[in-house]
Amino acid sequence: MKLSFCTPCMNRFHHLKRTLASNLANMVPFGSLVEWVVLNYNSQDDMDDGLKDYISFITRGHLTYYRTTDFQYFNHSHAKNLSHILASSDYVMNLDADNFIDVNGISKVLRGFFQYPDALIQGYGGLIGLKKSHFLSLGGYDEDFRGWGYEDNDLIMRAKRLGLTYLQSDCLKGRIEHSDEERVENFDPAMIEEFEAKDPIGMVREMNERNGKRLEANGQNGKIRANENRIRRAWVTKNFSEERFEVRWTTGSSILKDVE
Repeated sequence: MKLSFCTPCMNRFHHLKRTLASNLANMVPFGSLVEWVVLNYNSQDDMDDGLKDYISFITRGHLTYYRTTDFQYFNHSHAKNLSHILASSDYVMNLDADNFIDVNGISKVLRGFFQYPDALIQGYGGLIGLKKSHFLSLGGYDEDFRGWGYEDNDLIMRAKRLGLTYLQSDCLKGRIEHSDEERVENFDPAMIEEFEAKDPIGMVREMNERNGKRLEANGQNGKIRANENRIRRAWVTKNFSEERFEVRWTTGSSILKDVE
């Protein structure tokens, strides 16, 4: 069994660089059982240069670094889906850039999956893990959730419908608190214009209201699979190589293809 923690990041390296060293140090004792997949989702800050300080972890297989320049704005569900698709493990778990996890927390997650192989494990905040095959069957996070909020609740609801065992675990050590302004600063301005509120707090409130209604509708419809009949694709590089890969995925399957 192998577990991949998956972290997409756009213009938030100021958070990630505070969690990188600590999280990697806590993953190393687990050897080949654990990897950390970090996806640079077209970040315009110093993320690419900053990750070069962690080449030794990449060489030893503890960290896998992907980068895409395909997307101008941040979409939570899409970015999470892409990072999970890129993971090489049997199990995948979202780990936000501002999250801290320690040896005890990782042990709890691994023990949970050893005891309940077909479980979905939820930690504090957005820490959610399950078999990658189940993640693909569910279609990942619903990309029709816009902005911020409720995509986690939706994935959990659909996983329960699929028959997965739901477990909660206090596996997250902590997280960096930040403002609503940082939550919305990388979203598509066209989407932001749709909201009546023009202040970040009001925008997040409206996002939650809209996404809450979508969650309710998905529940009433008995939805299990998200993003059906869609083929999504991205071009990525891996571990600072100049070679690009085309990644395509749809509900139930994923395809990673070398650029010809």
